[in-house]
Amino acid sequence: MNYLSIFSPFKHARLKLFLQAMTLAAGLLCSGASFANLLNGDFSSGFDSWEGEVYDGATTLVNPPTSSPTGNFYVNLSGEAVVTNDNTNYSVNLFQDFTVQSLLAPANTLWLELNFSATVSDAFDDLVVAQLEDLSGSLSTLDISGGSVDITAWAGSSAEILFLVEDVDFTTGDFLTIGNIRITQHAASVPEPGTSALFLSAGLALLARRRLFRS
Repeated sequence: MNYLSIFSPFKHARLKLFLQAMTLAAGLLCSGASFANLLNGDFSSGFDSWEGEVYDGATTLVNPPTSSPTGNFYVNLSGEAVVTNDNTNYSVNLFQDFTVQSLLAPANTLWLELNFSATVSDAFDDLVVAQLEDLSGSLSTLDISGGSVDITAWAGSSAEILFLVEDVDFTTGDFLTIGNIRITQHAASVPEPGTSALFLSAGLALLARRRLFRS
């Protein structure tokens, strides 16, 4: 999917990234504060720890978003978060800034996984985004709409996870559904002790056999 619609009246991603980068830099200079790990990724506590924005000519911050089936943000009966448009707002998004966990061992890997689906009324003009942004700007933005992404290189980074619906044709029915967002650390695979012992025993037996034949 082309995430940069030339028909969009509001280039949200670039503008928002710039504003947040400025805010982050100011915050770090003033207080040295840092983000927590990703929180409430299963939306079991509604939209706690999440922020939202709607844009209808002026950006309105919704913190936290209000869960309502008639609004732009709600949790459905399956426990998944829904972000949807209406015939007034150009853009609706849900996001959270957080610190990616550090690796417990150098050879470990980190994976971000989630349940994701989306529907738009106009596939050419309307826009749906699911992405991970590095707030320092040193790492390329990742598309996470596929549901499973290796984020090992992001360990310890300040990041933003963002879900956005942008409407151009002013037709309701554009929405995305997300759930069970999790970051899992996988330990480097090592041979099982039983397997290693088996190979060692076989090697010793072969060596003893060769010595027996030589004698």
